[in-house]
Amino acid sequence: MKPWGDWLPWAWPHDGLQHDKGSGDQLAALYRAQGLRMLPERATFVDGTNGVEAGLMDMLDRMESGRFKVFKHLVEWFEEFRLYHRKDGRVVKEHDDLMSATRYGVMSLRFATPAVAAATVKPRAPGGITTASSWMG
Repeated sequence: MKPWGDWLPWAWPHDGLQHDKGSGDQLAALYRAQGLRMLPERATFVDGTNGVEAGLMDMLDRMESGRFKVFKHLVEWFEEFRLYHRKDGRVVKEHDDLMSATRYGVMSLRFATPAVAAATVKPRAPGGITTASSWMG
């Protein structure tokens, strides 16, 4: 993940507070020690909650309003999205790693910052297209 950019802030779930069985250190601390810029706290909404239902409704609202989009080639994401269902009124959380990661990202949007720095922008290419030295280029 570091090659994507050492400036990237990384959201992490509540289980990042769990301790590694080998070292006894918290998982989030282990990632920090490897140079990842972890957010200071686990992913929560502004009010400190982290409910699955609230996260899914926030994601769905953003998708319906065009504020959240997923590239159509991300087949695995859409497979997980389609697998989500309810049983006895509760969301069934099985095989949902990508959905959970997406929820953590949405819950942490308040920490988002613009990615393009002046040093990463290259001069305009022929035809007037600006290119950047990141995946967004």
